[in-house]
Parts: sequence; C-alpha cells; structure tokens
Amino acid sequence: MRIAIMAALCWSTAPAEPLEEGLALLSRLRCINCHASPDLETVAATPLDGAANRLRASYVSSMLRTHYIADPNAMAMLGSRYQTSPAIVGAAEPGPGQKLVEQVGCNACHGLTLTEGSRSGRYQPGMLAVYLQSPLHQPRIPLTGSEAASIAAYLDPSVGPAEAWPSAGRAASSACVNCHGFTGAATVPAPPLAAVARRPGTKCSTARYNLSATESRLVRTALDAIRDGHRVSPEQSLRLRLEVRQCHACHNRDGRGPAPEALARFTVTEDTDLGDEGRIPPAITRIGYKLTQPALVKALRGDTRVHPRMAARMPDFGEAAALDLARRLAEADTPAGLKPIERVGRNTFGRELAGIRGLGCINCHELRGRKSLGIGASDLALAPQRLRAEWFRDFLIDPARFHPGTRMPSFWPGGVASNKKVLRGDTARQIDGIWVYLMESGQTRLPEGMEDRGSFEIKPTDKVIVFRTFIKGAGTHGIAVGYPEKVHAAFDAQEVRWALVWRGRFLDAEATWEDRFNPPSAPLGADVLSLPAGPEFTVEGGADAARFRGYRLDARGTPTFLYSIGGAEIEDRLTPSRNGFTRTISIRNAPANVWRRKGGERVRVAPGSSEIREEITW
Repeated sequence: MRIAIMAALCWSTAPAEPLEEGLALLSRLRCINCHASPDLETVAATPLDGAANRLRASYVSSMLRTHYIADPNAMAMLGSRYQTSPAIVGAAEPGPGQKLVEQVGCNACHGLTLTEGSRSGRYQPGMLAVYLQSPLHQPRIPLTGSEAASIAAYLDPSVGPAEAWPSAGRAASSACVNCHGFTGAATVPAPPLAAVARRPGTKCSTARYNLSATESRLVRTALDAIRDGHRVSPEQSLRLRLEVRQCHACHNRDGRGPAPEALARFTVTEDTDLGDEGRIPPAITRIGYKLTQPALVKALRGDTRVHPRMAARMPDFGEAAALDLARRLAEADTPAGLKPIERVGRNTFGRELAGIRGLGCINCHELRGRKSLGIGASDLALAPQRLRAEWFRDFLIDPARFHPGTRMPSFWPGGVASNKKVLRGDTARQIDGIWVYLMESGQTRLPEGMEDRGSFEIKPTDKVIVFRTFIKGAGTHGIAVGYPEKVHAAFDAQEVRWALVWRGRFLDAEATWEDRFNPPSAPLGADVLSLPAGPEFTVEGGADAARFRGYRLDARGTPTFLYSIGGAEIEDRLTPSRNGFTRTISIRNAPANVWRRKGGERVRVAPGSSEIREEITW
C-alpha cells in the first residue's frame, strides 16, 4: 500500500492540484470502498479467496498487526479456505528478473522500493510467479511463465517449505472484505464519506495508514471540500481516474508526466535509432481524439505493441476500466463539431507518395512487417486499424503540435503541400490518398523502394485477402477472395454472383499492379470450377436487377457481400469447409416475387426473413 502511494507523489512532474491529489488518495487508499462517495471511483484489491494458499500465514499475521487495527476474525476467515500446499514451480535465476523489473515498467509505479527482498517471505513457494501472471485484479503486465519466474526469483529469493494455516470452521465477517471481497462473507457497513468529512479529527477504525504530513494535508483538503459540497466535474473525474491508475508515471498528458529520473529508466530491447520516441511511452494528450474507441480499449487492455522494441509494457486494466476510460477520453478529447472525413481517395496516389520518389514515408516507417529503409518507426499498416482519419489528417499537417520533439517532418507545412506533382498539390486529396492506400495495403503492391520487383504473387497466410481486379471468368468487376485454407473464390459484382472457386495458389497481381493492359488475372491454383453465369437472384417479370452494395469484413478479413433486389436485402458469405466452402445467405424483407436460381431450376425465395446454408464442393 505504501509503495503505490509514494510512487504517485514522487515519480511524476507537474503535480496535480492539491484537491485532486487528495481526492485521488481517497480512492487509492480505498477509503471509498468502505465510505461511499458518488463522485469517486472505488479501487478493487486482490480477492481473499485462496489467499491462504498464496500467502504465508506468518506474513499475514505480521501485516495485520502492523498496518491494521486488530481484527480477530481476519485470520480465521482466511484459514477457512486453506486447502493444500501449492506446488513449487521451476527454479529461475534472479539476474534476468532484476533486468525485467527495470525494463517492463514495474518501477514506474512501484518506485525504487521494488528491490530484491522487498517481498521476501510473503508468498508460499512458487506462488509469486503465479500471481505475477494472474494478479486477480488489474493492472496486469503481460509476462511469460519464464519471465514471471525470473522476477519472482529476484523479488523473493528465499524459498522455504509451505506454511500450513490454522483451520477454522467457517468464514467470519471482517472489514477486509469491503476492499478485497471474499465469497460468503458479508461486508461491514460504514458511514458515507460525506458524513466522515463532517467529523474533524476522526481516524480510520480499520487501517493504520501511517500517512506522511504531506499526504495527511492532501486528504484533509479533499475531505474539507467534500464537507463543503464539492462535486466532481466530468473533466476532473477523468483526471482522477488517470491519477488513481498512475498513468502519469509512464505517459505525459497536458504537461503532467514522468519525472526526469524516471524517464532515464525507460529502455529498448533492440536499438532502432528512434531515440526517445522509440524508448519512452508516448504522450496521451488528446489520445481520445487520436485513437478509435476499439483501439483505445485494446491499448488499455495491454493488447497493443505499436513500438515492439520498446521495453516498457502497457498493463491490462481490465475490461470494465478500459471501456470506461476509453469513453471518457473520447468525450474529453474529441473537438466539438468534428465532421468525419469522407474517404474517397485512390490508393495509386497514396502508394506514390509513400514511396522513395514521393514523400519517402518508408524511409522511416515499416509497412506490413517489411522493415523500413531507415530508423524502424511504427508500421504504417496499423494506422487505419488504430487512428481516427481526422486525427491522421491533422497530425500529418503539423506533427510537432501532437508530438513535441518528434523527428516526423511536415510535408504540408501550414496546410500547403510540399509535393506539387501528385494530385496538383491538393493537400486534402493527398492525405486522403495515403489513408486509402494504407487501408488497402494488404491487397495492393508495396511502395516503390520496398517491393521485390518481379514477385507479384499474392499469398494468403494468416488472414483472408480481398483483391479487386479484372478476373478471367468473373469480369471487370471481379473481387477475388483468398483464404489461408488454400480454397479461394471470385465474386462478380456486376452480375452479383459467385463466379469461380478453386484450390491451391491464389492470384498473380502483375496484371493489376504493373500493366493494366495485360490480360485479366487468372487463378494460379488447380481445380478451377466456373459457377453458372448470369444473375442468381431475379424478380418475377424481370422488372428489377440485383444491386451490389459492397461488403463487410470481420476481424479475420472474411468478406460478407451485400446486395439487394426487389426490396430484399441479402448478405452472402463463404467459409472454408472440409470439402470446399459453406455458403451462408441471409435474406431480409423479401417480397413474394423474388426467385433464386439453384442448379438448373428456379426456386421462389421465402417471403420475409430467412437463411440458406449450403455446401459448395468440387
């Protein structure tokens, strides 16, 4: 408990206002878990279920005497769940653990107090390593089993026999469960924080916090404000949530961030010549405008490695906190009246600008896992998955406004294009072209200076590839779909039908990328099956034709084609199966006069909504 509090006070610059610092302490000290306050956030502690199997009884007994008012029920409550001695995990050397503690970011929150022996004697044999991988409450830094074992060997080098706990008949009530929780045990009621604030000099009846003089003043400032009716604004609530989670220990936001001595501790696993940009966690000023909501949630779950050579790792704050923080950050950071950008650019121009004869983006940035020609900055293919298009535009025009000190130059200083050849120097169209190129980078050629000349074969590996081109047998509006399972298909968007299926290799894109006057692309694989020509869905009397509405991609890249006819809305999807494909056709709002060709027959489509599942084998 003392570690977390002091780190927040000592490891960041530009401290928060005393009132906010005090309010954050009330949450961090978990006062709110007993004394409810509608404006402040409760902070969960490690659940007590299974604590007797994780912790040594001697440590818990000593800790209760030192930090908490004597509670005769506490030890009995924990001992009631003691089961067996935990197994000891494999031994590990402490040296790598010390380096990991410094690298992955443990010290950012825990400070210099996290040293060898600081947790010695706390855990049952082998259980510290288990706890580091699954701490039962957030945040959790992603660690492999061997990494957790090495850190545990450094922090808790003394390994002795497991300690048995005294048995007890049943779980008893204790104020401990107000913070920690314990299945079957009731919480202990306490007055709300506003009532406590009106009692000058009142001391906690449960815990001995041993606050410093500074901390005591901050808590008193917060209690006085609550007593006088202070209400927390949405902006202040966000700042408090960031403060409680100690985000400023790694990230700078609005001038509040790591202190110089903390910055010196950040390092890289491999030198990329990026300097501080590749070493220090990025600023989060206006991060809610920069990242999309899904990307924000992923980042807050520790599921993002934009700079894979940065040693510090983003912790996982849990789903509830990630969703809450992502929403609050977006509300706080998105400019009022923001108008979404219409993405109408052509990737041909974006490719030209990204290459060595354009703006040279690949001189610094990686793309689709290909190394850059220079310093190894973030992979540009990740941009459309993470960034808001509006922020992307603003950033390219003035990078230093968003990342002070960045090496990224502006190729559109003051909004004026430095390259006047592409699109006649139209800034908006150039940036839009780059964005569209990055969105479609998986189905188009690499920029000049990065691709291997003469190698145009498209190979689906881990994701489905959707490739639009002229296709022999699928026409000038062909859309080829390549699956890692090595079965592929082509959709004719003009006749609105599946046109081809085949096995083996996918496509050679030379005709599309290098010379549009070459013959249409043809499947590279074997076992090519041409499906019946002509529209598949018709309206009785031929008064209406099917209209292609585009397609939707899932996380794997699999497309669902969308089209309509006679008022019916149709979704059409192929999924690889053992002998070919499973086709799923979902139909909504079908009138009584829509027909479908099946084999050599015409079949009336059931009115209303229906779903058709069938196998395509060959």
